Amino acid sequence: MSDFNDFSGHLPSNIDQNFQSQWKQIQSAWAHQRIPQSMLFVGSFDRPFLDFLKILTQLYLCKNEGSQPCFECIDCQMVANGEHPDVEWIKPEKIGGPIKIDQIRELQDYAYLTPQRTKYRLIVIESADRMNTSAANSLLKILEEPPQQTLFLLLAQQLSTLLPTVLSRCQIIRFASHDNQSMTHPLQLAEYYPEGSAQAMIVKQSEFILDGLIAVMKKNVHPSSVASQWGQFDLGILLWFLYLIFAQIQVIQINTSVDPSTVLPQLNYLKTALKPGMIFSLIDRINTLQRKLSHNMNINQTLALEDLLFALESDSSTFS
Repeated sequence: MSDFNDFSGHLPSNIDQNFQSQWKQIQSAWAHQRIPQSMLFVGSFDRPFLDFLKILTQLYLCKNEGSQPCFECIDCQMVANGEHPDVEWIKPEKIGGPIKIDQIRELQDYAYLTPQRTKYRLIVIESADRMNTSAANSLLKILEEPPQQTLFLLLAQQLSTLLPTVLSRCQIIRFASHDNQSMTHPLQLAEYYPEGSAQAMIVKQSEFILDGLIAVMKKNVHPSSVASQWGQFDLGILLWFLYLIFAQIQVIQINTSVDPSTVLPQLNYLKTALKPGMIFSLIDRINTLQRKLSHNMNINQTLALEDLLFALESDSSTFS
């Protein structure tokens, strides 16, 4: 058997260059008929990641059955349009919500059906890390004795909330996030996420969110007022965005070569006003909230945001 990294298959032009090693690994397994029945992809659900997943699905279902999808056959086209009958996509019923046991139970019959058009049925579970314990145990029963014609693709942004028994049944492939790339304007993030996604929508509100942070720091607005205004956002997505903002401020502070004229004015203000100790403290608070969310703990969103903003207001004096 040849090593995955020795495979010389080329990278399709519409796959992100940062994902070359992952593509070679999967392509080699496919070419040598050693594709795992259960795979777990860990990364940010941005556009390059989702494009990779679409092309992988086309590889599995393409009529040509080669080492590359043709992108032209009816099956490739059906995948591209989200219409292939042999692909079942499971995700939380609402943004930030869990995957429930009833959604997984429905797969127990679907997984054993004969594929309609190709050799395989493909079951994609988006936000697999949001499965509650009952759902994860129900899925485990299928993964322990998977039907030969069914492939499972689990998508997750973190591993900490997935059952070890589920992890043991999957080949894990990690993807670097584009979120950690240097940005001088938050709107640069929007291009990496599908139009209408929760991430793209909150990025478009970046100046509104940054203005709220600055107003609290200047004591022009009470933290409770800003926390109430932010109630329109999903807490998990908002924490994700705030984490990126504070992390990027750290990058701008360290990277003295960044031209201030290219940086969003609000970020320039925060770069000057926020001391490193303040940023570390705020990021730690955000991480704590994110861990609670990842473990499906109930959090009062308004109170959590008030606590974070009061800390920002207080730290503005403590670290000055």
